Amino acid sequence: AVAESGTAQQTSRLSALIGSDNYGGRVREPINSEIVNTGSWPMFQRDTGNTGAVLDGVSLTESISVEWQYDSVKDGATMPVVDHNRVYIGFGTNNDETTQGKLLALSRTDSSVVWEQTFERAIRTPAVVDGFVYFGTHSTGGNHHTPRYGNIYKINATTGEQVWRFEPAGGVSTPPTVVDDTVYFGTKGSGSTYLQGTAYAVRASTGELLWEEVLGWGTFSAPAVDSDHVFIESRDEHSPFYALDRASGSVVWEYPMPDFKGNGTVADGIVYVTGFRDDARVAAIDAQTGNQVWEFSTESEVKTSPAVANGNLYFATVEGTIQAVDADTGSTEWSATIDEQIVRAPSVIDEIVYFADLSGRILGFNMNSGNKQFQYNLDLDGEGNITTPVIVDGRIFVASGDSGSVYALAGTQTESG
Repeated sequence: AVAESGTAQQTSRLSALIGSDNYGGRVREPINSEIVNTGSWPMFQRDTGNTGAVLDGVSLTESISVEWQYDSVKDGATMPVVDHNRVYIGFGTNNDETTQGKLLALSRTDSSVVWEQTFERAIRTPAVVDGFVYFGTHSTGGNHHTPRYGNIYKINATTGEQVWRFEPAGGVSTPPTVVDDTVYFGTKGSGSTYLQGTAYAVRASTGELLWEEVLGWGTFSAPAVDSDHVFIESRDEHSPFYALDRASGSVVWEYPMPDFKGNGTVADGIVYVTGFRDDARVAAIDAQTGNQVWEFSTESEVKTSPAVANGNLYFATVEGTIQAVDADTGSTEWSATIDEQIVRAPSVIDEIVYFADLSGRILGFNMNSGNKQFQYNLDLDGEGNITTPVIVDGRIFVASGDSGSVYALAGTQTESG
């Protein structure tokens, strides 16, 4: 529903998806591509479509080592996001009695702390756009019936000073997606509405509520955004996958996916969504109509959002099967198997697909053939729950969700073209 306090206006349509000459026009740059360039990774899965890919970047293939390491006193590290100067990352100390969060800005070159801010609740993965950091907080502990509380914040990326704070009905349960002066995010309910999750649109410049739309039990994935829609899941056993109108928040269509759902990815007019528990599959959905284009059944759960590049969709099952399928048809291009679980989304840089597994390894596969290009083990002594690899200017940035340590890896670089 559109907020009474303000009218959600459809700002200028997003720039058209741009074809790539290198790959026959099938690869598209993310919307608002002037914000998302090779020198940054500004939000979850890099762009507003959650594609997780850039084909004109600098990849790492060998002689990889830790360039720097930052050890936090807090656990629960988020996925890092990166602009031209800094790495931004959130932390949370979670138990049944207290929840405290910290947001850090680290130097990209040497891990020195530029600024830090402490908050009353744990931090969700941030986004950094046009010199400002946007992120949500949430209370944790207890069980799924425990009320959740939190806020969404805008912070000056240079100084760490707060610009505004918005308080939704419930804890912020997703990373924010920021585009065209709008912050999109979702919540898990609190109090008497703890079984109600809500999608929100807030004006980025002022923090004004534009619209809110109650969904199901709660949403936990970064919204994917195209020219007309916001795509978001509701993670319960009865709610569908939603397409919401960008201007009003009203439901445009619903796609039935009865069990738990993963993140949505949108590229070239198709939305890709993963299912897990008893509904292990990947589905391709027409972004305008909500009609299914194809589905790909998997032998185990797919808890990650897929990456889209070179006309292919890249994803992994929990049990360690890495899959590349044709983005238009769902037919298998190649597959590979590793001996460890994968629960993080992949990244695609240049011609390499990067995955992180639960043992603390980072693996790279050729995007066209599936041949393994490298493997690097962070040797985390059983604390291998590392985040999705973020690759910027020939460095890999990851964090351990268990220990809270942040790493920058460097090595032999391969530049496209």
